[in-house]
Amino acid sequence: MGNDQKNDTVPVVKVPTAAEIKTFIMIAQNRIMLFRNKKIDSIRKKKLEIVNCLKENNLDVAKAKMDSLIREEDYITAYDILTPLLEILKERVTYIITSTECPADLRAQLDTVIYASTRVECEELYKLRDLIMSKYGSAYIQKADSNVDKLVNVNLIEKLGIKPASDAFLLIRLKQLCKEKKIPYEFPSEILSDIPGDIGGPFQPGNNPYAGDFNPYASTQNNNNPYGPPQGGSGPNPYGPPNDMNNNNPYNAFDNNGNNNPYGNDNSNNPYNNNNFNNNNNPFTGQQNGNDDGNPYK
Repeated sequence: MGNDQKNDTVPVVKVPTAAEIKTFIMIAQNRIMLFRNKKIDSIRKKKLEIVNCLKENNLDVAKAKMDSLIREEDYITAYDILTPLLEILKERVTYIITSTECPADLRAQLDTVIYASTRVECEELYKLRDLIMSKYGSAYIQKADSNVDKLVNVNLIEKLGIKPASDAFLLIRLKQLCKEKKIPYEFPSEILSDIPGDIGGPFQPGNNPYAGDFNPYASTQNNNNPYGPPQGGSGPNPYGPPNDMNNNNPYNAFDNNGNNNPYGNDNSNNPYNNNNFNNNNNPFTGQQNGNDDGNPYK
């Protein structure tokens, strides 16, 4: 009676080659470009559908379609983020293959591509994800997919996030579309209060859709502007207003102390001070010790 031998075989994980990874990256790039063009066509058609809804006075349907249009725009932005990242990875394929661990200087690109592979409609990205997993292991893929190390592109996370647009923003976009297509649609007066300001035209007072609370850098509201209002005191603005006397402005021409401003009007160390008549170092002064001959630009 022979001895039964138990053969425990460990499945061999095939390490991808540089050619395989590069091929899938190139296919993914072409597919993303195709999807991007389809999204652009879809947006064009949706705009016409929205215009027809407004003409038929179906505002609720128009808002739903506008929300879908904004989602399409977000996908286009996500594709635009992924395209250069894939190009970087394509140029660094040999580096990826020869590294035993995921290269630190490519983590952001790889994490972003892996994160997007399960969130955009591109099968080639998912296949690329599998190739990377066979190289660096499933633990790394799980970390990248969950963005544990916070290396995924923040703009891509925002664009691929599932979030419906607010009613106020939908109304803003609808009103902009009406202006673009020259549709004389009259919005009900009870909802106009939801639209911040009049957005009838760009760059005019009251026409900014991001005015007021929509503008995180508003100059007069809630100290949200890190550079302060034009005459903003010594608050968040490190350079203060023009006549700030608190020494916070290193370029303050009116600093009477002359300590922080090397070019202050009252500072004798200013080689270009036109008011310093005793200064022989100013080649552009109107006078040099009463002699005009030294000024070639008089």
